[in-house]
Amino acid sequence: MVAFPKEVNLQFFDEETKNPIANLVVLLTLFAHRKNDYDVGPGFTDKNGLVAFGRNDCLKSIDDSKRMFLMDYSSSLEQCLPKVQLKIMSQEELEGCIEARRKYKSLFESSCDCSEEFFQRLRSSVNVNYRADSFTFTEEELHHPGPRVIYARRKLAA
Repeated sequence: MVAFPKEVNLQFFDEETKNPIANLVVLLTLFAHRKNDYDVGPGFTDKNGLVAFGRNDCLKSIDDSKRMFLMDYSSSLEQCLPKVQLKIMSQEELEGCIEARRKYKSLFESSCDCSEEFFQRLRSSVNVNYRADSFTFTEEELHHPGPRVIYARRKLAA
């Protein structure tokens, strides 16, 4: 990715009601040129459905990943492919995040929030109501002014 913007703003709306979605948990993925991809976040939408991922967030995630898993990561931000993926996290992924951060707290706590408050925030998210869809954006799309608008689809009633 030649030039990740200083900040990428995304705004989530419910596809049916067209209302902003607050407290939705999303993950940004940077596609590495070599070895493993980088996950940035998770991020939480605010009352207006907005979440932001900054260039510094990406750089920190890359640095942390390389530091914690030396042999698994090699690409710099500039070497990442010129696209990103944004994913609405599933309940299973949220629980996996909590489990991993608890199990490997000594590894994660220097770079990630491992507090019970954070875990509770993940568990109280509205993700249970929405499909774990992914959205891909090109580098060019990330540079457009204003937030990228995303419509999230509700899960089908069982």
